[in-house]
Amino acid sequence: MRERSRSSGRQGPRVEASYAVLIPSKNGEATIEQTLRSVFSQTVSAREIVVIDDASTDATPRILERFPQVTKIRLEHKLPRDFARVPKLINLGLSRVSEPCSYVMISGDDSLYPNNYVQLVLEEFKKDSQLYVCSGSHTKQKVFDQASPHGSGRIIRYSFLKEVLPFPESIGWESWILFKAQQKGGRIKRIASASYQHLRPYGSSSVWTFGQSMYELGYPFWFILVRLAKNIMTEPNKLQQLTMLGGFLEFKLKRKPKLDISDFVGRSQVQRIRKILRR
Repeated sequence: MRERSRSSGRQGPRVEASYAVLIPSKNGEATIEQTLRSVFSQTVSAREIVVIDDASTDATPRILERFPQVTKIRLEHKLPRDFARVPKLINLGLSRVSEPCSYVMISGDDSLYPNNYVQLVLEEFKKDSQLYVCSGSHTKQKVFDQASPHGSGRIIRYSFLKEVLPFPESIGWESWILFKAQQKGGRIKRIASASYQHLRPYGSSSVWTFGQSMYELGYPFWFILVRLAKNIMTEPNKLQQLTMLGGFLEFKLKRKPKLDISDFVGRSQVQRIRKILRR
């Protein structure tokens, strides 16, 4: 797909960059078409868009046929939805991305982007050569860490990404890439000016898996307790917050293996708390 730039009604620097979009999907019939149309409407066009269909049993494959420009990869097994499978799908999609490519955008199949979303994020990369991962902000859901890029809508500098691939096929893959960027001396960022919609809400299962990923990433147990106490005080759904602790303890009791970034994460959280206490 040839890249082009169009006016979005917002004055700003012209962005010239090639990027690919990867969209893992499973039974996304309710949202996948809206997501694709919003990606196609961007003022800076993607060079290629790859959808990795995880054996959808609904109308997702038929909807994808309406988009001949999209590269489609389909897995045929019939396994239940599993957050830990998403990085496997992304690794498959990355294997189809042709080089040279400056950036890779990872999107859920349930995200709706304004037409200048990619332009705004790429402008941040142009300002900072050490920015490795950046995203906008989704509008409906309150996030766990206000400083970190979101999972859907994040754009990654491809030169950095090639150094650390493949993504670990693990529940903690989303945060793994952020800590890898910091470990490599890069920066991560989330910008409020580029907002987008998440069409499916987070549920208690998402909070449970968040606790599991924190264990795999190497978060200290005391940090989980501090975060849990903060969330219980500030979040309306107190019971849902307890599920984060449940997910962490489940993996701790099962002695699940931790990711290669776990020592770095543990040290980072200690340093973070020390900075807070010195203020």
